[in-house]
Amino acid sequence: MTTKTYPLWTQDQAIAYEAALEAINDVIAGYSEQINFESQRTIPDQARIDWLECAPPRRAG
Repeated sequence: MTTKTYPLWTQDQAIAYEAALEAINDVIAGYSEQINFESQRTIPDQARIDWLECAPPRRAG
């Protein structure tokens, strides 16, 4: 028995998927850059770093 193979996505869908991946990677890179910048400051703002990392705020103590 022969199984027909064919693309599961259209070319437009594949292009849109790749474009979405690129956009997501660009956003992640931007956030990483901001986290690094804030971490290198003389007095880093931990609340900002937590926000950029989408993490809950750290409790003191």
